[in-house]
Amino acid sequence: MKYLQTVASMKSKFDIVAIVEQYIKLVKSGSAYKGLCPFHAEKTPSFFVNPLQGYFYCFGCKKGGDVIGFLMDMEKINYNDALKILCEKSGIHYDDLKISRGSENKNENKDMVSKIYSLNSRLINTIKFFLSKNKKALDYVLKSRAISKEIVDLFELGYLPFNFKNGLELHDFLVSKGYSSEVLRKSGLFSKTNPKVSILFQRLIFPIKDFKGNVVGFGGRDLDGKGSKYINLGETEVFKKRELLYGFYEGFEEIKSTKSVILVEGYIDVLAFFTSGIKRAVSTLGTAFSKEHLALIQRYADEIIFSFDGDDAGLSATLKAYQICLPFNINVSVVRMDFGTDPADVLKSEGVDSLQKILNNRCDAFEYLLDVYSNKYNLNKTVDLNAMINLFLNLINLSKVDTQKKIFLDKLSNKLGIGVTTLLKDYYRIKERFVVDNNKRNLYAHNDDSYERYLIVALLKNFSYFSIVRRNIIDSDLINVDARKVFMCFENLFENNKDFSLMDLKKNLKDTYKVSEFFLKKF
Repeated sequence: MKYLQTVASMKSKFDIVAIVEQYIKLVKSGSAYKGLCPFHAEKTPSFFVNPLQGYFYCFGCKKGGDVIGFLMDMEKINYNDALKILCEKSGIHYDDLKISRGSENKNENKDMVSKIYSLNSRLINTIKFFLSKNKKALDYVLKSRAISKEIVDLFELGYLPFNFKNGLELHDFLVSKGYSSEVLRKSGLFSKTNPKVSILFQRLIFPIKDFKGNVVGFGGRDLDGKGSKYINLGETEVFKKRELLYGFYEGFEEIKSTKSVILVEGYIDVLAFFTSGIKRAVSTLGTAFSKEHLALIQRYADEIIFSFDGDDAGLSATLKAYQICLPFNINVSVVRMDFGTDPADVLKSEGVDSLQKILNNRCDAFEYLLDVYSNKYNLNKTVDLNAMINLFLNLINLSKVDTQKKIFLDKLSNKLGIGVTTLLKDYYRIKERFVVDNNKRNLYAHNDDSYERYLIVALLKNFSYFSIVRRNIIDSDLINVDARKVFMCFENLFENNKDFSLMDLKKNLKDTYKVSEFFLKKF
């Protein structure tokens, strides 16, 4: 009882509005305050903070709680760590609380997270040392990609040789330093099928940090052309790809000051922009851009600039990311890249000022897609013309702002030479079909998995397609629960660069991922 009274007293002393305003902008709304929810992407504020009663609530995602709960969700920390932060700010000694909260304490999980952080931090100095001794890896970064030494140091790039240290492999070396086999297994650094083999050997290594600067995982680039070009660690206690953007921590100050983020395709592209003095570039971790990524960006920025590679895959990534952004209140523009080039190519061939020049010439995302697809389609053919009309009317339907829809329809009309009235007829037909399809999707999703099964079968026949698929789809895009599990299994196989037989895969899906026998029989 004394514990509860002390915690309640501490919470009553501290202004929840002051805490929340450290993360998002709030405006007065009656006796409360409101702002854009930091936990999901939205265009209209539905997140409210009540200072009198000391709680927050979002009417959009239904998340709510007190000041401790807010800190737990924002900082991804447990109850006690959030309480420590508040104790420091309210003049209460944390030790006086003598906490023994059972499920809230979760000491075991906290201890594992702490050990993974410790392991990752120890590895940083090691990989930096080996990079300084590896001419091939250094030449690739500094010469072939023209990344500056300052930026290499800022991002703490590294390298891992095959023969690690004094004849010991990485696993045995870390065991000798006191890390248990369980910690090494849960770190994600090692193959699940061969626990003593690191998936990062003989790769240029990119440490990945969360927004607080903790090293939560690693990515690696192959320099010999013998394996997957890029790999990332699998999901761990601290490494959640959907919640992370490479470069976000390093570029945080510029992102906040400019309220702008440049979304690029890969790690090297991020480094290229930073080398050019533009320090607000970020990339996903080899996965498609998601609503979770957008929600993170919207906490601090109101503009996203896409700068993907100038090829068909880059165009596809631009379209997919734009579809995610359209329903929300964020400005989206695109940097035009020549076909087959990426930001690092531009940096090397045209110098450090080149990326700022193309950034200055960015254009509205809708106009960019109009220009590109009008050249991609043969608009003299009825089939192509209808395909383009359907593509852009579906895009327009994603917008939640009527004035924006009207502007988009006018632009589409001017580009195609088709009257707005005619386009509106097709638009309302598509809008009506969208509502019907959405209702069917909600009612019958468990019975309609044919497209997802086709995707799985295609990947089984040629697993090399997965490197393309994973850039445009994440597991949560799939409706069928079993298809989602298969996709997660593929992701794990891809990350570990593992060969497999169909029989082995089915056994793994059934035993490890608990995919139903009924679904497995379908393919």
